[in-house]
Amino acid sequence: MSTGFQQSDIVILVTGLVGAGKSTFINTYLEELGKPECMKVGDPGSLKTCTTQIKYEIVNPSSRHNNRLVIVDTPGFNDENKSDLDVLQEIASWVQRSFPRGACRGGIIYLHDVSNDQHRSMDKISIAVLKKSFVNTEGVYRRIVLINTKWSKVESQQRANRKTKIDSHWKQLTNRVSKHYDSDDIASGAKGIVEDFWKTLESGGALEFENELKFILNYQEKRRTFKIWSWARGLLGKLLGST
Repeated sequence: MSTGFQQSDIVILVTGLVGAGKSTFINTYLEELGKPECMKVGDPGSLKTCTTQIKYEIVNPSSRHNNRLVIVDTPGFNDENKSDLDVLQEIASWVQRSFPRGACRGGIIYLHDVSNDQHRSMDKISIAVLKKSFVNTEGVYRRIVLINTKWSKVESQQRANRKTKIDSHWKQLTNRVSKHYDSDDIASGAKGIVEDFWKTLESGGALEFENELKFILNYQEKRRTFKIWSWARGLLGKLLGST
């Protein structure tokens, strides 16, 4: 049965903690293309999730690109109503349903709200999910874009200290990823960020992840064990392959 997707599609997963601005970022990009706002946005300052299920928009290629783009809005991590493992499994299920042949080209845009000083959550997501996922796979770094958002909401006297802490957390990633953005108004540059990343991903090879996804899904009932959590936190890395 056709899913409406093409094996040649470029898939970008927009991820981050609840309230990081994922939906706003995608909407800003789509609006710059003349498309209507598609993703529901939460109340300003709220840390309650507004994206409860995966949503996506297909963008046809312009003269700069050869392949369609599928930009995906994912549920946020650190949701009070859903575990991080559940979010990862939801992403895995969506990818498996959308690309049942088990190969596509894609990457991750990870947004971090610097005004929300959730250091424990940042440790858990940034380190456990991201760094440990990619630390043994050097080639995968070019499939990741990191964006620090909402600096304008941080008191000026706190910015230097906050930046030092964030730089420490991200250090091993920022030196290797495709791009790292640090701006007060990142939404205004959404089009450039997505378009450049889209082009970068077009030059990459196909990604094989069907077996890794099946492992996670088959052990869903044991998700609280250390072994399964270790596999789950590496899911995004496995989704992006090693080439």
